[in-house]
Amino acid sequence: MLESRVPGRSRSLQSVLLVALCASTMAAADTRTPTLSQAAARASIVAYGQVERLERRAGRSIATMRVEYVARGEPAGWITFLAEPIGQYQPSANVGERILVFLESSEGDPPMKIGFNGTAVLRAFSKNGKRHVATTNHLEGLQLPERLCEPNVKFGLYGCSAKLSAVLTEAGFPSLRPRARTHGTFRVVTRQCEPCQLGPWILRSTSPSPSDCGTGTTNGASSLVIQCVRDAVASGKPFRVLLPKSGVDSEIVHAVVSDGRQVYELHFDSSIEGGGECSALVSRWPCGSLELHESEAAWLKCIDPAPRELLCSQHDARVEALTAPRDVSDLRCQASQDGTYMLCKVLPNGPRAGTVIPSGRGPSLVCYAHGDLTDLAECTPE
Repeated sequence: MLESRVPGRSRSLQSVLLVALCASTMAAADTRTPTLSQAAARASIVAYGQVERLERRAGRSIATMRVEYVARGEPAGWITFLAEPIGQYQPSANVGERILVFLESSEGDPPMKIGFNGTAVLRAFSKNGKRHVATTNHLEGLQLPERLCEPNVKFGLYGCSAKLSAVLTEAGFPSLRPRARTHGTFRVVTRQCEPCQLGPWILRSTSPSPSDCGTGTTNGASSLVIQCVRDAVASGKPFRVLLPKSGVDSEIVHAVVSDGRQVYELHFDSSIEGGGECSALVSRWPCGSLELHESEAAWLKCIDPAPRELLCSQHDARVEALTAPRDVSDLRCQASQDGTYMLCKVLPNGPRAGTVIPSGRGPSLVCYAHGDLTDLAECTPE
């Protein structure tokens, strides 16, 4: 057993749980389900438009929207604001979508944020040529009056869909002018991020020439791998061993390394979003000690681990944006029965496969690329 205790961790688990409980209680006390009238009363800017860019800076989501309609305030043609997540996972704004957003002042950069902790926003969509908006969630987010909901108009899994004109009237704002029909175009959502791989962080966590004990699994290893780790631990020498796991839609690898003094366990997930690009993550935590149990499935155990350290996260440091518009004649698609979902090949990169060329009369489309298959995309109406 290689002992390597880490000083400076005097906070007990009880105190950590108490802090977490207090934070949870404070969050619950804040309003998570504002009504339309509450959002309208508190907002200094109310605007409708399309999110053209989404940048994540140190875990904060910064959205840039092209403004098409201003109900309150005087923003320019573009406005940038903090788009905090709704709940734990659901983003309050996504690149490529149209939204009706209620903004209030924010300290720092950017100076505006979505009201009520990111919940004062409504997704917008078109149905039969008419603009609609939808509540963000059954339990969280801005709540519309039930009398405005149209049960026959569905939008994803959201609880209420209503005409945008009715929502604006209810909030005391003038109606949005009808949009003139134009020739159909499409734009592709792009993602950019810095590399986030396990290998470089393994090198930084051990010595230049560690004993390479090969590859095992988290549920067992060969006798050679186990003996290599045992010999390195006994002699206090640097080593490394990889422990890949079975991932459903991403590559997951654990690694245990040592520089001869400190033992670390590292974790790599190629896509925390499940198959999506620009969402890899590497984290690491020091082990108080390391135990080997050859007779057990979990043969290598990190004992008394320190708090996890996030080494790199593409999701928390990526930029999403829309490309310039292209003519829909460059698409070959397979349309769903209701015409709202299309699996498309983008020309000239992709072969002329598929069965449908979207109508040149519109609507215009926003397309989301399928991972590394840059010529294959899911397209939905703007």
